[in-house]
Amino acid sequence: LEKIYKSLDRNSRERMFVAPIGTKPNGIGVALFVATHLDIGILYDHPVRKLARSLRTARWHLYNVDFNG
Repeated sequence: LEKIYKSLDRNSRERMFVAPIGTKPNGIGVALFVATHLDIGILYDHPVRKLARSLRTARWHLYNVDFNG
């Protein structure tokens, strides 16, 4: 994402949008990238959930984020 972002031609008013399609970690990664590049847009999909898709699932993802490093 960073390589694509840096390749944009600001003079031609090129803009970048990202779509966090996939797993929750992908969505978190996109959110963190956009938090540090405020001129990028996010396009979300709104999938229709399947019944009992996450039945008996209790997984946590814990991330430590440092924007100063």
